Amino acid sequence: MKYIYTTVFFLCFTSISVFGQSLAILSVTFQDSVNFGETLILNAIIQNTDSLLFSDSITINVGYDSAGTISTIATKSQLIDSLPATDSVNIGGIQVPITTPQFSIGGNVVIVWPVAPSLVATDSLYIEVNVLDTATGIYSFGNISPKTISLFPNPSQGVVSIQKDGIIFIAERVRIHSISGQVVKEVQKSSSIDFSTLPKGAYLVEVKLDETSTQTFQIIRSH
Repeated sequence: MKYIYTTVFFLCFTSISVFGQSLAILSVTFQDSVNFGETLILNAIIQNTDSLLFSDSITINVGYDSAGTISTIATKSQLIDSLPATDSVNIGGIQVPITTPQFSIGGNVVIVWPVAPSLVATDSLYIEVNVLDTATGIYSFGNISPKTISLFPNPSQGVVSIQKDGIIFIAERVRIHSISGQVVKEVQKSSSIDFSTLPKGAYLVEVKLDETSTQTFQIIRSH
């Protein structure tokens, strides 16, 4: 699996005070998508925003919001030894297992926050992690469950139908992308799309279901 790392920057730093000192999370780097059942790797950049030398142990927590309660799913601690003022340090290799019930296929909001001895940190960073279902090849975004939408047949020699709960479904828009990302075909208000004029190979099919939901499927154009 090829990982593409994305850095998320925030206009307002998340700051905490330790024994009169302050730290801030400048950024978090992570894979922009990960297979369900695998491990997401996070790296947090921490800066000493105080004028004094910082030396202490910092723990980075990763969690999710479950019915208004923050549940921790991963942690990593690191001793910060003699971090000068305004300098930063990378706390890397924070391993987050992508399993149920914390994660679902598609976009997931993950919360990252730092703690230190004798301190409760209330500020957090929120990042979005996209989870790929390796069994169906679906990337899902929005409110419609990915399990209800399917493209059939796959692989296909010609016309592929869009179905929702086993019934023909008319999508707002369908785009076919080559593996390199180029749009090679597009149709509006359709329940199917014809691959017969395209060369054999793998394609990504972006299906806009409504104004808030889009799913992307991998389809194989066979002989």
